[in-house]
Amino acid sequence: MPHHVTNGCVPCNCMQLQSWQIHHVHKQLPLRYVALGDDGAYIVGCNEGRIMWSGTVPPYLYKTLNKVLNKEGGSIPFAALGRNSKGKEVWFAKDGKIGYTWLGTDSSKTLEDEFFNKDQSKLDKVFFAPNDGWFALRKDGSSSWRGLPKYLHEALEENWKEWDGVSRLSIGHNGEWFVRYGKGWQYHGVHPVLENLVNNKHNLTGSIIWVELGPDGSFVALFERYTVWYGSQGLTEALLRSESRKAADTVQVVNLPQQWLQTWTARDWLYVA
Repeated sequence: MPHHVTNGCVPCNCMQLQSWQIHHVHKQLPLRYVALGDDGAYIVGCNEGRIMWSGTVPPYLYKTLNKVLNKEGGSIPFAALGRNSKGKEVWFAKDGKIGYTWLGTDSSKTLEDEFFNKDQSKLDKVFFAPNDGWFALRKDGSSSWRGLPKYLHEALEENWKEWDGVSRLSIGHNGEWFVRYGKGWQYHGVHPVLENLVNNKHNLTGSIIWVELGPDGSFVALFERYTVWYGSQGLTEALLRSESRKAADTVQVVNLPQQWLQTWTARDWLYVA
């Protein structure tokens, strides 16, 4: 039976952000996905089926997670959090047993049309973007999107076929983004620590697998031999519990320069082969 842990979080403020730190472990944590949202909200999906989430996820999503995971064989193989143009949280969740999918009521009209007018069982993942944008990925590898940041839209149009489609994608609340293609990756405006790790020329991390970007510069990045994140203490505890029901003590903390805790200027978008 899947297990979940609920951790209550308080809304983010400047003092809380200053207490956030970069954490990393020299291993690939058994993470299937992570979703990051407002007010410190998170959902952590583990490879073996356990799900952990904060008490600040949207109320109906909270009930949905409980309902699905309390059923025998129930699972949530993917979930996503975002924010619409009116500042309200939007979300997506998929039932791994029956293939049913849920979409938060504050999602954009174009996504609702895409969602309800086509076979939901074929929908694999949904990723949200600022200003009601979204990207939908289906089981057969096909996709559709609306309202993505300009450079991201152009990058997908240009590189989709040559780079063998998209396996994962994430867009932060400030418009920063990261794409994992089948044969490479591309990003724009991500945290300087994440950028340095993705571009590292030594053999520390191995190849990048996926990145999740959240509010206020928060992120989780999974590599072949490394996991790094920037976020709240509640998120840290949940990520470390992905290996067991008790948080591990192998986490290392990187103290950031104070200016990195403030808004940074997005760098020019670029490719990484």
